[in-house]
Amino acid sequence: MHALLAVIIFSLTLYLVITERIHRSIAVMAGATLLLVTGILDIDRAIHYIDFETLLLLLSMMVMVEVLKELGLFHFLAVKVAKSSGTYRKFFYLITLAAGLLSPFLHAVTVMLIFSTITVAICRVVNKDPRPLLMTQLFAANIGGNATLIGEPTNMIVGLHAHLSFLDFIFFMTPLTLLSLFASLAFFNWVYKIDDDELSFYLEELDEYSFVKDMDRLRYGVYVFILTIVVFFIQGLIGISPAVIGLAGATLMLLFVKPDIGELLSKLEWDIILFIGSFFVLVGGLVETGVIDILANSLLLIKTGNEWFFAIILGFISVLVSGFIDNIPYVTMMVPVIEKLSHIYGGNILWWVLLLGSNFGGNLTPIASSPNIVIIAISDKEGLNISFSDFIKVGAPLVGLTMVIGLIILYIYSLLNLL
Repeated sequence: MHALLAVIIFSLTLYLVITERIHRSIAVMAGATLLLVTGILDIDRAIHYIDFETLLLLLSMMVMVEVLKELGLFHFLAVKVAKSSGTYRKFFYLITLAAGLLSPFLHAVTVMLIFSTITVAICRVVNKDPRPLLMTQLFAANIGGNATLIGEPTNMIVGLHAHLSFLDFIFFMTPLTLLSLFASLAFFNWVYKIDDDELSFYLEELDEYSFVKDMDRLRYGVYVFILTIVVFFIQGLIGISPAVIGLAGATLMLLFVKPDIGELLSKLEWDIILFIGSFFVLVGGLVETGVIDILANSLLLIKTGNEWFFAIILGFISVLVSGFIDNIPYVTMMVPVIEKLSHIYGGNILWWVLLLGSNFGGNLTPIASSPNIVIIAISDKEGLNISFSDFIKVGAPLVGLTMVIGLIILYIYSLLNLL
């Protein structure tokens, strides 16, 4: 009876998240509360299922990124790139690549909020349609986040649960992410047929330093952020949790930069913290009642003895699901399933393929991820219509291209007995 009730509560919550009848964080919190009210979980078991390490790492990175954003670092970099480009084609490539290369260290939503503003402004100055560039930046940011432990909340969830270090992500995911990113640039050039007009005349009046509020404080903030990333690289050697490293970085940022704490706290994305924390409890209800075991055993029915056949199926299931449902709840739900299946197949192949499909699948449709919804909303606000069909025409083949590249790279790792 409890198992059926847990499935009903989970399904109803997921329906509310997908349809956005109410805010997704409120929907998930209500679902978690129902599990407590109905006795499926007690408060101790609910707390047991919350991965506080993931939430701490996510919150720490939010603090550092928000401080740097408010000091003007990212707008400064965007204008610097634009002014140094020379031609529109070079600007198109560089600003798209910049979005992809920043997203391994910043949340893609943050990247798009920063880049979209300056992109629309610059494109209007140089008489170009901003829509292709907004979409390519979005696609690049969704791809780039796959590269590191801190690039996506899904990476943090899987990395901390499966004990995959920052260096593991650098070794396994960064190469395939970079290859996918550069392949996507060639794909964008083919799709949008970018021209080679000169830009320097239009951008002479833009002063990148006008975006910087305090250069000394910004310098301190950049030093702390770089130090934190360096420590992430050696995390496996020093044996400190990524969450603790993130917390130390955020603390140093607050001590040296001295932002207005009240203002900073008001700008953090608390809804994401609440959403992920409550969803851990929801999935905990499925684990507690045995539903996850049933799901894992159902997936085992397609077992063929060939782990790669299974991994490819998992990858494209993840793409399709993440194309229509935010990948955070999907990955959170799949963690206990993959944990069970990994004991059967051995190794970390299924963990990497789960992340590959769920993260790259974010480029499939306009509703597949939070950054996509942000860009659609910004486009509408600016009077730039990006239709569902326009998005899929570019997104679907791009997802296919990046998934094939990713699976080939992982397969090569497997042949070399590195997975």
